[in-house]
Order: sequence, then C-alpha cells, then structure tokens
Amino acid sequence: TSFALAMLAFQIVSVLGDIDQGCSCARLALTLVSRTRHNLQLPFVYVVVYGLATLEPLLISSQQGFKNGSIAIATRSIQVYVVRSYLSGKKVSVMIDEIEMLARKCAQHGQIHIIQTYLTSIYNVLLDLADLPNQTLEPMEHFDSDNQKPNQEEIDTQNADSPTVYNHIILQFYAGLTAYYLRRQTNDPIYEEHAEYFCKGVESALVHSSWNFENKHLLLKAECHYTRGEISEAAQRYKESIISAKNHKFPHEKALSCECAGYFYNEQGDEEKAEEMFEQAILAYTEWGAVKKVQALKDRISTIRKKYSRFQRYQDNE
Repeated sequence: TSFALAMLAFQIVSVLGDIDQGCSCARLALTLVSRTRHNLQLPFVYVVVYGLATLEPLLISSQQGFKNGSIAIATRSIQVYVVRSYLSGKKVSVMIDEIEMLARKCAQHGQIHIIQTYLTSIYNVLLDLADLPNQTLEPMEHFDSDNQKPNQEEIDTQNADSPTVYNHIILQFYAGLTAYYLRRQTNDPIYEEHAEYFCKGVESALVHSSWNFENKHLLLKAECHYTRGEISEAAQRYKESIISAKNHKFPHEKALSCECAGYFYNEQGDEEKAEEMFEQAILAYTEWGAVKKVQALKDRISTIRKKYSRFQRYQDNE
C-alpha cells in the first residue's frame, strides 16, 4: 500500500502537475512505511517520493535496496542521487569521491552496467570541471568486458524514465537562458517567445519551492530585461538573483548569475561593475570546485580587458 501511494503521488505530480495533492499522497506513503517498519518497501517508497529533490533519503534507499536484494531500486536511487547532487551544487571534489564509492558498491553487486552507462560519464564531467585528467573508475580497471555482459533488458529498465517535474523545470531554466542569449545575438523574435514560455514554466514552480527556484526565476527575469533593453530593471534582478542563490546555498548558480551580470555590465560599458561581478563569479566557481571554469572565465576577462584597453586608446586619440 505504501509503495502504491508513492507511485500515485509521483503520477499526480508528473502527469497531472498537481504538486500539492501529490505531496499529500507522498506524506501518507512515508507515514505508512514508517509505522509498519517495512524495510523491504522502504527503498521503493524513498526512491519514488524523494527522487524529486531530496538527497539523503536516496542514499538510504540505495543502501537498504542493496541490503534487501532490491538491486534495481538501489541502482536507480544512485542514479537519481548523483544527478540531484550535481544540480544542487554539491562540491565537485565531494561528488568525485562519492561516485568512486558508489561505483565500488555497484561493482560489489555486479552492477557494472550502471558504472559503464551512467557513473563514468558524470565522473569524467566532474574531473573535467576540476581540471583533472579523465580516468577509469577503479572497478572498471578490473572489468573484463568479454566475459561479463550486462543484461540488455535490465539496462533498458534502469534507463527507462519519464521526465520528472523537477528535471523539466531545470531544463526550462537553462533553455530560457539560452533562448534569451540567442535573441540578443540573432535579433530573431522567435527566441524571445521560446524564452518567455520557459520563464513561465520556472515561475509556476515558485509557489511550491521558492528555495529551489527563486534564484533561477530572478536570473531569467534579469536576462529578459537585458534583452529588452530595460537596464535598471535588469541590474536589480541580477542583484536579487545573486543574493537568492547565495542565501539558498547554490554556489554554482550564484557563480552563473554573477557571470551573466558581468557580461551585462560589460555590454553597458560599466567596466568597474563588470569586473566586480566577474570576480564574484570566480570566487563562487572556486567554492564549487570548478577549477577549469575559473580558468576559462579568467581568460575571458583578460580578453575583455584587452578589448576595452584598445577602445580607450582609440577614444583618447580621437
């Protein structure tokens, strides 16, 4: 019954979009599994209910799943946990260590395909952010692919997943930023139409979790004002987005907001403010552990400074 309620909650949220009713069913599912102390059902309920955002119960779900023999649920919990950790801005170095630990756990239970098809790719993205050379996860160093073939049906089951509301909102956030950028670069109004649609999608999530989505919505509004030439409004929204990301513990998104604000102020000719924003972005990316992004941004700032210096010399000569 607890698992059925959890699945109902998931479908209400993902299919019907009714987050309030879905959360109500989810709380009932959690109450039932807690009162009955049904550890065999716990990983199933946790991965469905907490798969939308919360981290720690997903680890509990994976541990309990491996212990109970619910391997598919355990590995699914790991998959969701890893992507949620990345989206929440967990430090890059911590995530690298965690993935190495989770890969060893998967290998102990014969789940090599999860390492191959999922953990390795994210692991290498993190290594790249940290400016470390790509390397093979330790369990894969001893894996004989000729003698150990994963079951294809099992892989398909593990990877079969309809987009959750949370993932969909995150995708809308990045799609909106991209659309506003393309609108400014191409002057094609179709991109602004797309951006407004994505912005509304993120805005609709605010009533359910301002903690998770407020800074994202504010950054989209800043980009919207910037695109429309509404300078003072854009400056205010950038400021609010940075403060919100900081208060809500999203260092990677604080860095992104600062970086976007830096480009905005640079475009306005306010080099002092642009420099301040870029320096804040560097500090935030450093806090997150994205060493390679820090260097890329420093290189970009150096290029901007050189262009500005040449422009100043031209102005002086005039």
